[in-house]
Amino acid sequence: MSKKPDMRAAMANAAGKPSATPAPAEPASAPTPVAVGEPAADATGLRPGDPGYRIPSRVGKKIMALHVTPEGHRQVAVYAAQQGIRIEHVLKEAMNLWAESKNLPPIY
Repeated sequence: MSKKPDMRAAMANAAGKPSATPAPAEPASAPTPVAVGEPAADATGLRPGDPGYRIPSRVGKKIMALHVTPEGHRQVAVYAAQQGIRIEHVLKEAMNLWAESKNLPPIY
């Protein structure tokens, strides 16, 4: 059973006054053990599954979102499945074709 928070100390702390009871020390976080065959950490020291981790191919890139009708989504999803590719690749191809039609450099 955990100890109830000390409201008097919290109120004194919020008012900027020193508390009569010291705050409990937070336990130090231990490094995450790495199993054999597990992916290595990236340049920031993060591993897949860690909060803030980004796969290398997405570092330095931004997300673009688009709301479409269910039928539009279904069309793209079926086409992607028939081609054996992901929806993301269909959208990248479409964006690059658009950029080309406007004499712009490729988006991706």
